[in-house]
Amino acid sequence: MAAHQDMVDARNKNFHSLLRGLAPRLGSYAGDLHNQFHHLFYFGDLNYRIDLDREQVIDLIKEKAWDKVSI
Repeated sequence: MAAHQDMVDARNKNFHSLLRGLAPRLGSYAGDLHNQFHHLFYFGDLNYRIDLDREQVIDLIKEKAWDKVSI
């Protein structure tokens, strides 16, 4: 998957491409894998980073301000 902070869009495209490639091999239909299984695990470094200081992240987590965090 595409690496580095400025490659989020490419990384998302890589992820969706991966799912499209796996769906016909793993699922019962060529649809969304998330709806075909009770559990779906992704292993590895997906390279997403939060572009904030640690303390800012902790404060936002305490506030449950999920919409204020961008990757």
